[in-house]
Amino acid sequence: MEINGYLLEPGTDHFGATLESVVLVGIDLTGAHFREGNLRGIDLSHANLSSSNFYNSDLSNAKMTGCVLRRARLGHAILYKVDLGGSDLYEAELPDSDLTQAILRRCNLGLTDFSRSHLREADLSYSSLVGSCLVNSNFWGANLAFADFTNADLTNADLTNACLDNAIFDNTDLTNADLTNAVLTNINLSNSILDGTTGLHFK
Repeated sequence: MEINGYLLEPGTDHFGATLESVVLVGIDLTGAHFREGNLRGIDLSHANLSSSNFYNSDLSNAKMTGCVLRRARLGHAILYKVDLGGSDLYEAELPDSDLTQAILRRCNLGLTDFSRSHLREADLSYSSLVGSCLVNSNFWGANLAFADFTNADLTNADLTNACLDNAIFDNTDLTNADLTNAVLTNINLSNSILDGTTGLHFK
């Protein structure tokens, strides 16, 4: 498929591409590169983006529901208000990314790297984050209800004002994490590391 002069196929390289608001529903872009691209408002719903590279790209307001993003690279990406609901991001890399108000509801986020990422007011409810790296991440006001953080690392994470209803923190590292004013109804903290954790006041 060719759009705006870009041949969009698996493995192709489109450094700095401008594909703002383009509709690419269900496309296969396995291993494709879009580093530093302008992809604001793009519709990639149900696309196969496994091992793709969106490093430092702007995907603000993109629609990416039901995508396969296994082992994708989205470090330093702007993902403001992106909709990734129901997507598979297993082993994806999103360090230092901006996911403010993003929708990641019912996603597979196992072994995903969210270190130093901003997820303020994001919705990760009912998602699996088993074994994920969330060190120094910001979840201020996020919806994490029913999320599974088993074996995840949340060292120094900011969880203030987050909703953690029925969340699972089995064998989770919460060293120095801040849970001030978080809603902690029915959470499971079995075998978790709570050294220096603040704000553990259950409601």
